[in-house]
Amino acid sequence: MSKTVVKLTERAKQEPIAVLEEVLELLKKASDEVGETADDALEDAVRAITRAARHLAEDVQDESARLVKKAGKAIKARPLTTAAVAATAVALAGVMLARKARAHNAR
Repeated sequence: MSKTVVKLTERAKQEPIAVLEEVLELLKKASDEVGETADDALEDAVRAITRAARHLAEDVQDESARLVKKAGKAIKARPLTTAAVAATAVALAGVMLARKARAHNAR
């Protein structure tokens, strides 16, 4: 046992109320210290998460810019292929919309 506990135990025989008040004060101090430590740890965690999110956003932005640049180069390199793919996509979208409209009107 720690010296503090031994002293409090000896004093408790003579002054139980005073010792109880002292123990309660010690528990309150310990609770406050743990609370402050937990708050500090939580603040550190929030800062770390914010920093990681910022880095992730920067990485996503950099990658998006790289992909846009790459797509631009591909379009310039093969303009006819790009036009054919775009026309096919528009045609497929038109077919899908027409089917959806027919299905909706059939109800």
